[in-house]
Amino acid sequence: MIEVCETGHEYDRSKLRAYASAGVKECWLVLEVGKSIEVHRQPAGEQFAECIVHGPGELLVTTSVPSFTLDIASLFAA
Repeated sequence: MIEVCETGHEYDRSKLRAYASAGVKECWLVLEVGKSIEVHRQPAGEQFAECIVHGPGELLVTTSVPSFTLDIASLFAA
């Protein structure tokens, strides 16, 4: 699941409980303001046990889609 947060992220964060409860294995919050991606993994009840923030200059490697990687800087390049 990928949520793109263009203006605010609180509404998108409020959906995390539903995603975790549904057993979504990985959820990304793409934060335009900070040019970063929050990766939430390991659903446990109504929350995710793991949250990692990736910023510019980092390479995001997903555990949900084998061999898929994302260069964070290229995502936010104008």
